[in-house]
Amino acid sequence: MSKKFKIILISITLLLVCSIIIGTSYSIWTTSYVQEGTNEVNVGCFTITYSDVTTYGGTEAGDINLVNAYPITETAGSAKQPYMFKIQNTCTIASSYTVNLETLNTSTFNTDYLRVKFNEASDNSGSSVLYNTLTTGTSLLEGESSSAKVLTTGYLAAGEEITYALRTWIDIDATTETPNVMGETWNGKVVVSSEATREIPVPPTAVEYVTNLSSTDPSLVSDGTTDNNLRYVGANPNNYVSFNNELWRIIGVMNNIQTEGGQTESLLKIRRAESLGDYSWDSSASGVNSGYGVNEWSQADLMQELNNDYLGNVTVGTDGNWYSGSNNTKTSAKPASTISNEEQNKIESVVWNLGSPNNDNGTALENNDTSLKAPYIYTKERSNLTGKVCSSGDYCNDTVTRTSSWTGKVALMYSSDYLYATSGGNATNRETCLNTHQYGWDDTSVEDCKNNDWIYNSSIYQWTLSPIAYSSYANLVFIVTSTGHVHYTGAISAGGVRPVVFLKSNISITGGTGTEADPYTLG
Repeated sequence: MSKKFKIILISITLLLVCSIIIGTSYSIWTTSYVQEGTNEVNVGCFTITYSDVTTYGGTEAGDINLVNAYPITETAGSAKQPYMFKIQNTCTIASSYTVNLETLNTSTFNTDYLRVKFNEASDNSGSSVLYNTLTTGTSLLEGESSSAKVLTTGYLAAGEEITYALRTWIDIDATTETPNVMGETWNGKVVVSSEATREIPVPPTAVEYVTNLSSTDPSLVSDGTTDNNLRYVGANPNNYVSFNNELWRIIGVMNNIQTEGGQTESLLKIRRAESLGDYSWDSSASGVNSGYGVNEWSQADLMQELNNDYLGNVTVGTDGNWYSGSNNTKTSAKPASTISNEEQNKIESVVWNLGSPNNDNGTALENNDTSLKAPYIYTKERSNLTGKVCSSGDYCNDTVTRTSSWTGKVALMYSSDYLYATSGGNATNRETCLNTHQYGWDDTSVEDCKNNDWIYNSSIYQWTLSPIAYSSYANLVFIVTSTGHVHYTGAISAGGVRPVVFLKSNISITGGTGTEADPYTLG
């Protein structure tokens, strides 16, 4: 138990002892709203049912009752028995509804430290949020409440119903020194309003949703390329999305993407927030490029692993391992995570460009070439130039046919995705960053570039999809280093693997605010 907890619990004990003597309660948090039994409010064709006697996960659910509460962690709060209520539409037409959590005028508790976790009863995923960070709504308790926060809004077709679970607790950061916490009272109520509607509106697609956000969100900017893609930039934009019951992040809206079916569409491109682990991009037998792998994605070991094993069809890691070294070495345990069939149905199979950014008319460019900056890199990635210009030597004797494109579901980011994710800073603006040689991004004179780039990670190297053509090597691939610049390394090196996919054009954002604690949800 931490010292903070000891202080809090001791203080509570002393206050409770005093209350016996003077007859006054000094619990850290009390509430005057304790739901008892089942209350039904019938409004025309819409029925609101509050239930505090029901089951959740096989146990009886709780109610909004936080007498003698004390600060607890996210884990402890999420494990609490929830207060539950059901909303049922008994009408013959669709209805919209809004669910508020309203703080009453009688409250004295500092709501900066009130944590709220709200979700459908069938889904306890996601994290809590602080009450004051919720969207402010219109109070439905006129004259009674001091603030109203929107828990959710939605629509129910005729005859549909939905059950919600609500958990509230005191944030772990609250201490005996925090103003308006100890000995204070919070009074609140859940309030539901509804309105009949002719039809349930079709939510905007994910592409439409993000595009519409760009008018108000400064972290969404056009990349200025010929495709005019819309990208999230900055150190930590609100681009989190829940996918496969994991946190992923939106790279942006990519235009002119060709699908496997031949259509050209604008699609949302997302990337797993955490790495699956460190693995080789490719490996090879000792007699092929000296065992250092082949820089052709269409046959790479990592491509096979991500598009078979990671999709649930284990063909590479049958021994439990993925490739992780030269000479076809497989010693790193394959990741436990796989993409479920349900989530795979949200992924579009597309044409990925495999052009070599470091290949100019068949001539390998050297490190000090000033053309290796974001606009140039982006163009070369989409060119017909491939990753092999050499024809002989111990590190260039493979017989693999090089291609400039590959069609599939799961790949990696481009080096240009990393470069274009910067917002720049006070010392170095974004335009300067984009026009700084990619090998120079680790220079302290332009540290604003990497420090204001959400893809940058100082702990690991991160693989990209892009090969590099070199005069005597056919196994080199671009990688984002832990110092912040893009460089090349052998395909057999250990690099962090963060899968990247494109979502189908009909996928919608159905909820969430895009923060890490409240990621966008997809439907």
